[in-house]
Amino acid sequence: MCQKTKQLLCFILQDEPRDVTSLIKLSYLIDLAAFRKLEHKISEFEYIRYNYGPFDQKVYTNLNDLQKEGKVVSFSHYTNYGENVLFKINTDEQNFDLLSEDERKLIKEMLDSLQGYGARMLTDIAYQTSPMKALGATLGGNEHLGEVLNLAA
Repeated sequence: MCQKTKQLLCFILQDEPRDVTSLIKLSYLIDLAAFRKLEHKISEFEYIRYNYGPFDQKVYTNLNDLQKEGKVVSFSHYTNYGENVLFKINTDEQNFDLLSEDERKLIKEMLDSLQGYGARMLTDIAYQTSPMKALGATLGGNEHLGEVLNLAA
């Protein structure tokens, strides 16, 4: 797996634990902003139109790798809706050397602007982006399921 993508996930997890849905939506929004501002994505993710917005199965592989490396741990969090698995940083010693200064600045700006938003709100925001609108995707709908999102849209 791409070490830079793992560094992005760890960077996102620095401030608070997050579930997979939040992680992939934040990665998508960050990659979309990076594509527009820096003319390249930061992660290796190839976002597809999934049931609840942009998704890439590789998020699970990356998180499993990070857990094996001891950089991230997972734990169960219980809410009125049931169990939710959250991920958090396991060590203060994080290395972000593969992320350029411009990339770190952009990630930080995005995280600051989206601070406090949970999975539901991030999903709603993702549906308002131009790549999702270009597919005519609606929350709960099945328009263009499985299609790759074009970040240039």
